[in-house]
Amino acid sequence: MLALDAGTRPAAMEGESFDVFAPSLPTLRAFGVLETEEVLDCGKVWLLVTPIFLHLGLVHLLFNGFSLLQLGPLAEEAFGPGRFLTLYVATGVAGNLLSLPWGWGGAGASGAIFGLMGAVLVYVRRRRSSIGPALVYRMLTRWLLYAVLLTLFVPRVNHFAHAGGFLSGCALGYLADRHGRSRIWRVAGRAVLPAVIACFVATAIEAPRISRRRDVGFFDGAVRAGLRAAEEARRGRADAVEARVDLRDALRTLDRPTNAGPEVEGFRRRLAESLRSFEAAPAGGPDRDRAWQDLLGTCQAYLRWRDANECAYGPRG
Repeated sequence: MLALDAGTRPAAMEGESFDVFAPSLPTLRAFGVLETEEVLDCGKVWLLVTPIFLHLGLVHLLFNGFSLLQLGPLAEEAFGPGRFLTLYVATGVAGNLLSLPWGWGGAGASGAIFGLMGAVLVYVRRRRSSIGPALVYRMLTRWLLYAVLLTLFVPRVNHFAHAGGFLSGCALGYLADRHGRSRIWRVAGRAVLPAVIACFVATAIEAPRISRRRDVGFFDGAVRAGLRAAEEARRGRADAVEARVDLRDALRTLDRPTNAGPEVEGFRRRLAESLRSFEAAPAGGPDRDRAWQDLLGTCQAYLRWRDANECAYGPRG
């Protein structure tokens, strides 16, 4: 992801350089970062899964990677590979679900890590009469306390994901320990990896449209500028130098092709033609009124299309 960001950001974002500590938002979106509106309004449920395997920068990745390196072997030894992966994904999804009502998005494995911590705590608590599990239980209790205290002093930490992951980890860890040999755990262990792959395939299918969001956003601005310039000219500024400059600036913008897809290109050509007809028509005459109505109708058609495709190209700017 970092390599892709380094290669694409300079071309996509003029004036913004690559930062290994903070991948760009378009790159994160292309890989499936959690966004509340995308899940709740557009039904992209796979975005509950993909963020578990993404991180917001190198430091974030290293911190969570070190935590998983310490905790993962304990969880795998306790539950086995199949249940371990099931617990990891399920608790990460639970943390993301709890984040949605509060408007929290983002990415990271910390919800799943807290989930594994809860699951292993429940597992060793039942066996703490033996010296080994008792030591692990005390160690994990300290880890949990340190993790909670640390996150309290770090800005913009998603505590809802941590809480959701930990509580679901405790519950699922109890079930995995008591009923780990049941058929449902065997089925889940075999299905979880294909399900994760399917979620990333869905994200890959969405990626080309997400990559065009920036171009669509620029075109939204061009449409607003053109309509505003035409409306000011129609209200009596037709002979003003500033009004003519605004109209010509808007025309120059609309004359430049976009990379936003064939639908937007069709609207761009229609809007440019309507605006050019408006500029050429005599002020106060019927031709200008007709040109204005044509321009207004084209803008309204574009806005209807944008609203209908908001889930693909993002909300209007």
